[in-house]
Amino acid sequence: MLKQNKFYLTLFMNLAVICVVTTSFMMSGCAFMPRMALDEDSGNLTESISTAKYNIHIHAIDNAAVLDNGRQSYHYVLGRNDQVVLYVWGHPEFSSPLGVSFTGDRNPLLPEVNTSEVNMSASSQGDAINIGVTAYTPDENGNIYVPLIGQVKIENRSITNIKNELTKRLTKYVVNPQVSLRVANYRSKKIYVLGEVNTPKTLYLNDTPLDLATSLISAGWVNLSSADVQNIYVLRLNSSNNVTAYRLDATSPTNMLFANAFILRPDDIVFVSTAGVAQLNRVMPTILNIAQSLWYTTNIVPVGTKIIPQ
Repeated sequence: MLKQNKFYLTLFMNLAVICVVTTSFMMSGCAFMPRMALDEDSGNLTESISTAKYNIHIHAIDNAAVLDNGRQSYHYVLGRNDQVVLYVWGHPEFSSPLGVSFTGDRNPLLPEVNTSEVNMSASSQGDAINIGVTAYTPDENGNIYVPLIGQVKIENRSITNIKNELTKRLTKYVVNPQVSLRVANYRSKKIYVLGEVNTPKTLYLNDTPLDLATSLISAGWVNLSSADVQNIYVLRLNSSNNVTAYRLDATSPTNMLFANAFILRPDDIVFVSTAGVAQLNRVMPTILNIAQSLWYTTNIVPVGTKIIPQ
């Protein structure tokens, strides 16, 4: 009985010491203080960090992260710098922003057409049409101008959604319009692969989902002589002061399967840490300094912007 009481007394004193130390640490006012919090979605522990500017929530790239960032949830919507090619069967005047299409300098992506009176008029003025000119480029408001029907919004919309609108609006001028619309150049949405990789680079997203593993391969894979492969991060800016960071430990074959299924989103930053800097509060400030310069020198879609994926 005496030994049992002594055991409980020792346990109580140890718990008291832990409580005092924890309370002192939490009240110390650290500018960069990590803590552990329970992630409500996955049930896994998630590390959170607060800085003067950001709240960062770090999740492991696991099955729960892949479910939130899977291929099935990826829908490409057009951006302001994307270029599209439009063709209306039997009406080549819609095939370029200028409303003309020449057989002499024909766009090989489009079917053969007869030279119209409009083409002859423009040809007599010495104009020439090439592949670059046949693509529609959105203006500063995200619109393209289509002959006869006028302005058409394409920014933050899918190809299917835009094509349906074009078909509907063209019925006023064309009987049963057969509309073909595709992206000529993907130039608006990109991700960055930085840190200890062999070839840091910017990758442009398109209608095919880009996974984390492929982005690392595109950058020449990690620099094995200097990289910390246990700390590979994907940083995502959710709002002006909230960042989600997904962490990959590439030493595990299972984790690499998750990396192959984890789909990146516009403006994501993939960062491979340097070996020997294991403490998170030393790694994250470096990553955030780089991330901030990229996020605020590119066009970020404002929170609340309506996206039409269908």
